[in-house]
Amino acid sequence: MDHAAQLVADAATNGEASLHDSNAASTSAAKLINTSCGSAIAALLRRHGDDPFWVIDVLAHNLDLDSPAALRAIVEAASREYELSVPRAIRFFRGAHEAPLHLGLPPARPDYFVLAGNVRELQQLPAPEGYDSVEVRAASDLSWYDKYTEAYAEFQRRAPDLRSFVVLETRQTLLSFMQQGVVAEVLVGGRWGGVVAAVRDDAFNLRGYRMVEEILSHEFRGKGLGTAMQRRFIDLLQPDHNGRAADYPIVFGRISAINPPSLATARRVGRVEVARWELIDLP
Repeated sequence: MDHAAQLVADAATNGEASLHDSNAASTSAAKLINTSCGSAIAALLRRHGDDPFWVIDVLAHNLDLDSPAALRAIVEAASREYELSVPRAIRFFRGAHEAPLHLGLPPARPDYFVLAGNVRELQQLPAPEGYDSVEVRAASDLSWYDKYTEAYAEFQRRAPDLRSFVVLETRQTLLSFMQQGVVAEVLVGGRWGGVVAAVRDDAFNLRGYRMVEEILSHEFRGKGLGTAMQRRFIDLLQPDHNGRAADYPIVFGRISAINPPSLATARRVGRVEVARWELIDLP
């Protein structure tokens, strides 16, 4: 499996790409890493697959990233802290307003994007094409779970290289999503077509509904219905869930840079990039 296929596994830590990374990545607790060039809060991410590798995940820092010396310092310090001999890559969490990194190494490349939008504003946008043919309704039980399982099985049959990465949510997890947010069934022309879910959360300096699942049955893919499905779902969300205005005003999610269809769908419903991770391969 190539490097890009390994990275696909992270695409739906927060849902969007219908690919779950529970079998593909594990993360250590974040630590404060001090160096002569500054400090960083970093964790260690292990990406699994046919060729497992370690990534130093920098969540916040006061380093001068125009300095290759600062990069070397944090790599060396984090490697000592985690008793790691050969990290394969390092990545930085960056605001959308920040310029891409240029450190004189292999160029940084996008790893993930965080795309977000104000729920009320998105609900006021014109309905996308296909909106009238898609119904999204909040689920109160898991009577559809066998159909959901088959949708994932079909995905695995059509993408065997990703079989070890594609993990459907358990019944218990979906029930917890119902308690924490909204789980919805998708109907296309009256036929069952998929699942969308989001939970109320605070992450990435955002407060709102974080997308955690989105899958459309194979028979309905490639027909431009993803945007209509996501917009229908957004129309279900209630920013004032607890009775106070704008308790959960934002819908957001993290999407892999190697998942252009999900990125395009999020942008078509009106969400915009607010942050990203940039990954640098280490020599």
